[in-house]
Amino acid sequence: AAISAGIVRHYSAPPFNVRHWEIWNEPDLTSGSTSSVSPTWGGTWEDYYRLYTVAANAIKALGPTNNVGGPATTGGGVANHF
Repeated sequence: AAISAGIVRHYSAPPFNVRHWEIWNEPDLTSGSTSSVSPTWGGTWEDYYRLYTVAANAIKALGPTNNVGGPATTGGGVANHF
């Protein structure tokens, strides 16, 4: 959460003024291996949900104009996780 908050503090200020944040990009993407144990996200979906909750709360606590979304997925059948 501290890393997320630091990034948001930096990039939400001028000259960047970023207001939209994504928590992880494509955590369902595999690294190209045929093994199912090599995703770019190394944790479980439950681990991701915990990360998302903590990071999103930290980002939103920094200001009401911060919008949090994500993850953007590859669409490879992970919709049932959300």
